[in-house]
Amino acid sequence: MNLQPIIDELAGQADELLAHVADRKEAKLTLSETLVTRYPKLNGVDRQKVVTSVMDILDEEEFFVSSGTRDSWSEGEDEEGA
Repeated sequence: MNLQPIIDELAGQADELLAHVADRKEAKLTLSETLVTRYPKLNGVDRQKVVTSVMDILDEEEFFVSSGTRDSWSEGEDEEGA
């Protein structure tokens, strides 16, 4: 299955989907829950690939860079994975 369209969709909607999340762990959980809702037939391995890819894109775009008030976005806070 080509996951790229799903990855692009979620990355493009990150501002909306992750507007109220408190940290990276919650961001991963929100992305995973969104996938379960929108793509219920997507297996766990593919779901994890999508979440990881979206998080990588958001990192490249500096989505999680702290603005001084959102220190919880700091790198290294969620090393255990989602």
